[in-house]
Order: sequence, then structure tokens, then C-alpha cells
Amino acid sequence: MVGLLILGIILLVIALVFTISILIGYSGLFHSIHIKAGKPPVQNIVIAYKFQKGSYMNAGDLFTETVKCAPDQRCLAIYYDQPCEVADGQQRYVVGCILSEGNETHSEELEQKLKSNGFQITSLPKIDHAVTTTFPFLSVFSIYIALYRVYPALGEFIKEKKLCAYPFLEMYQKDMIHFWAPLARQDEFYVPESKTSSSSLEESDEPYDLPSEEDVEPSNKQTFGDTKQDLGAAGDNGAALEDQDSTGNEESDLSCSGSESPFEELSMSGS
Repeated sequence: MVGLLILGIILLVIALVFTISILIGYSGLFHSIHIKAGKPPVQNIVIAYKFQKGSYMNAGDLFTETVKCAPDQRCLAIYYDQPCEVADGQQRYVVGCILSEGNETHSEELEQKLKSNGFQITSLPKIDHAVTTTFPFLSVFSIYIALYRVYPALGEFIKEKKLCAYPFLEMYQKDMIHFWAPLARQDEFYVPESKTSSSSLEESDEPYDLPSEEDVEPSNKQTFGDTKQDLGAAGDNGAALEDQDSTGNEESDLSCSGSESPFEELSMSGS
């Protein structure tokens, strides 16, 4: 009898491990990460946001609040500081939602609701070039897998191409997560609070110096709460390389060290 009970427990554990393994694999563990320079997934957007200074690990609370206030909107986050160089208590970030894009008009009622709950309203500019990638959002495990795999890959790409790409943005819509970092007009992605909140932190607005995947310790990763199950994820597989005739001084912002890589070559896939 005891032998049968032990055997049953062993079989149950094996079944549980097998199920979790299948779920993690389905959630994107083996998804190929393709990074490129092109148009970001959204442009010229109006957002409602809350600014926070602390640990990126606490961003989940703001995502939860955003979803409660605006369940039908696309959620967005902006991360300003290098997570491996800035202490948890000093990391600056924004979490909120997109109210409108381009010439769209958004609901004034929704805007007032968000303002009454402490959200601020601002706009983010249109740019022609950003470092972009996507990751499938198929379960809550997809969030953690993406955070552990996408940011090291982005850092490797930016270093390899010697680009000035910052800050980092995430957008959740439907069944995809969009990640991107602007290659121009970066200062316009900094909300006013991010420029006035730092006391012990020097305000430099410099690009991320992200670690390679093998160098990243779990304590340095950005992880969020399970409440992101409620979020939508981003649309299709990012914008293709296009509109290389950007206006103004945008081209001059593309490289920190004079990278000569043409845009059609700025593409990299990772497993």
C-alpha cells in the first residue's frame, strides 16, 4: 500500500514537471528573437501614465492599477535607468496606457477618470527609427521569459551596432509584447517627473549598457506581478526597415560612435 502511494506521488510529480515544461515551452522559451532597426510599433501617441522611482520589480502594481482603470487600452511602460547600474530604489519608470495614436481622438471621459485616479497625460513623438523586437504573450510565463531573454539580446544588438538607443519601452496588446528603444528624439520620451525626481541619481539620459544574457543575475532582472495576465500584447512582428529619408537631425542620433552600418543591415536574430 505504501509502495503504491509512493509510486503515485512519483507519477504525479513527473506529470506536473512535464506539464510545466510544455507550458513554458509554449510560452516562448524557444522563440527566436529577431531584432532590427525600423519604425516603432506606435507613433505620435497620447498616454496616461504614473511615474515611479524605485525598483522595476514593483511595476506590476502600476500595471494592475492601469488595467483596472482602463481595461480596454493598450498598456505601456518606459524604463529610464540601467537596471544593473542603478540601485533598485533609484530606478525611474513610467507605467500607463495609450489613449490615442496619430490623428485619433480619445475619450475625454476616460481621460478624466484616469486623471482622477492620479494619472498624468502626455504625448510621445513620432520617430522613424528605433531598435525593435517582439515576443509572444501566450501565458503569464511569457512575461518572465521575455524579460530574461529580450533585454540581453537588445543590449547585444545595440552594442554590436554601436547605436544610441534609449530609453526602453514595452507595449502589451493582444497576443504580443512589443519592445523598442528610440534612435532619435530620446529626450522627448522622458516625462517631466523623470527629470526632476532624481536626488542621489545623476541625470544623464545616457543609453543603456545592458549585460549579455549569461551575465545577468536574477536579482538584476525586471520582473512583474502575475497581474499582467490581464494585459494585451503587441500586434505584428514590428515594423520593417522603411522610410530611410527621416527628417531633421534624426540620422545624427543613430550612432554613438559613428557606426556605418546601413539600416538594411541592422537586423539580428537570436534563439
